[in-house]
Amino acid sequence: MQGNAPSSIPTPPDFNSLDSLMTLRATPLQPPDFSHIYGVDDIMLLNAPTFPLLPAAAVSRVQFAFKQLQDAPRMMVLENQTAWCHPLLYRNKMPRSIRGFGRAITKYFNVLDAYSSCALHLARNAANSAMISSIIESRVAEIITSEQPNTPLECLARVHALILYQTIRLFDNDVSCRLAAEVAMPSLRAAVVALLPHANFEDTLSLSNVATRFLSSSEGSFWETWVFEESARRTMLLSNYLTRIWELMRGDQGLHCDYKLGFSHCWYVSSQLWEAKSPYEFAVAYAEKSRFLISNLDFTDLLVHGKPEDVDMFGKIMLTGRLGLDAAQEWFASRGAMF
Repeated sequence: MQGNAPSSIPTPPDFNSLDSLMTLRATPLQPPDFSHIYGVDDIMLLNAPTFPLLPAAAVSRVQFAFKQLQDAPRMMVLENQTAWCHPLLYRNKMPRSIRGFGRAITKYFNVLDAYSSCALHLARNAANSAMISSIIESRVAEIITSEQPNTPLECLARVHALILYQTIRLFDNDVSCRLAAEVAMPSLRAAVVALLPHANFEDTLSLSNVATRFLSSSEGSFWETWVFEESARRTMLLSNYLTRIWELMRGDQGLHCDYKLGFSHCWYVSSQLWEAKSPYEFAVAYAEKSRFLISNLDFTDLLVHGKPEDVDMFGKIMLTGRLGLDAAQEWFASRGAMF
């Protein structure tokens, strides 16, 4: 063996930061042999993985997020929420299919299909597994072949539904389910791109009179707007996290770090604001509790001045992604709390 011969083993990517995990360059795509499954011709598959095992540093950053993603269908069914979807977001305005020309036309998919698919997934057993998988796959086929909506709520609901379908199938022990989920990844990416114009990545709570406005019955829509905006902000980040970590586990290469998750972003860390159930509760939390605007994964202010009770589940997902699970647990413990 010649000492100067180039190594045939590729250098593993850099896992020093969450940005490196989440800003993966897409692997060149190739046409699949079974695009007819969804009735479309332009779905592509990623190349085969080259790094099937992750370094311990990477596992420390993503394992908590994986656990929460796996739990998302259960959370949606039992609690009507996820860490990125506010429990009151669809309370009075569940997106539905529209009708036209005298027959049903699926222009805007029914997000209830994703909700009911989660319930079916939780009820799956050896006897009904094949039937439930078939139902879920047919619903995925409908959503990814339907027209992309253009209203803010419908765009957000489409991404939420696709995330739920992907969490059901990506973490399934059935190889065919995981393969089908991989086929649908470009559709999730496209839905996220369509949502981006409706996502407000600004400090929308910087108004000096915001507490007074929330207390006014005429300003109830201000809180509803925040619920949508914060759900959209979190959903954009979580979608990026899900797709990029999946690519990471496949062994995709070409990582680089831009410290922005691919785009400038922000969201609020404040469990009190997120868990408020009315404009009044939100106004009280705004006036009396701390809140931290996390921009481009900069947790400095939170780590110095924050308390464990300020951090909700989404904050934990992103905090562990940035620091690693051990460091996040140490921060909680140093303030007298369990992670």
